[in-house]
Amino acid sequence: MKVLAGDLHTGARTVSGETIKDIIDRAEIIDSDVIPPRDKPHSAEGGTVVLFGNLAPDGAVVKQSAVAPDMRVFTGKARVMNSEKEALAAFDARTIQEDD
Repeated sequence: MKVLAGDLHTGARTVSGETIKDIIDRAEIIDSDVIPPRDKPHSAEGGTVVLFGNLAPDGAVVKQSAVAPDMRVFTGKARVMNSEKEALAAFDARTIQEDD
């Protein structure tokens, strides 16, 4: 919140009765590698992206840091599963092949 203070309504009261400014004033950024300044973000695009395509015509949201850069573009046969549980079962059964 301290990094984002310029974009916040710092006069707003919290459930404790304090204002956001009161809390921010006491806060300390201990490691700027973990919480970087706004002019030096970890990623230029932000933490999440919205994807669209034939597998997600209505869109899907993905956390970019959870996807390796070499996996962000894929051309090949897609194996579509209806749930994470189904996908893990297919993986465990070794029915997913390289290039799927």
